[in-house]
Amino acid sequence: MEVKGLWMKYMFFALVLSLNMLTRDALPLKSTRSPNVHELMQSVPMCTMYFKGSDQHWKGEYQVINQGKHKRTQLHLYRMFKGSNTGTFKYIIETPKGPIMGEKALTEGNKYTVEELLFFEKDTAIKVVIEWEHKRSTLILTNRITDDVILPEKALQNFMDAFENIKDISKIDFSDFRGKKWYVSYWESNGLGGSSCTVPIDALTGEVGHPMCTQ
Repeated sequence: MEVKGLWMKYMFFALVLSLNMLTRDALPLKSTRSPNVHELMQSVPMCTMYFKGSDQHWKGEYQVINQGKHKRTQLHLYRMFKGSNTGTFKYIIETPKGPIMGEKALTEGNKYTVEELLFFEKDTAIKVVIEWEHKRSTLILTNRITDDVILPEKALQNFMDAFENIKDISKIDFSDFRGKKWYVSYWESNGLGGSSCTVPIDALTGEVGHPMCTQ
């Protein structure tokens, strides 16, 4: 009887173990594959239009950011002079629907952002007038993503071909500082934390550069 009891216990535990294994095998596995370009295009903020213009006092950058079906605009104004951090400056943005006017405080920082503007055509020249301290600047912003520039989708594909294991892509920017380039930003985890990294991609040839990382 004792042997029979031990045998029954063994069979019971074997049955429980088998059921646990079946349940585990039936659960969906978490996907470890990298997202493809189409999936990333729906989720990653991506610069699709980039206008720039400057004079000796101010620089302006107008961007259109796409994220899936959503679009937003940003105008960054940078003051390129040192001076009083008090007072205000006024800006006037000429648009087909009339001027957009506003006023911002002159603070210690040199960057000022105006959001939710109109969408301009890529061949438009955007005129921005800035008035401050009895001075006046007129900026003409023109589109720098010209027809010879590869699409951001192509830049992203080239990046993914070069860095197959990178998944945490956060944004794609454009700049024409020291040559036209796309910049793919991502987070690289090392188990104890990680680094914020950016890879430049030549916007004319598609050549992928080396990562630049900061912790």
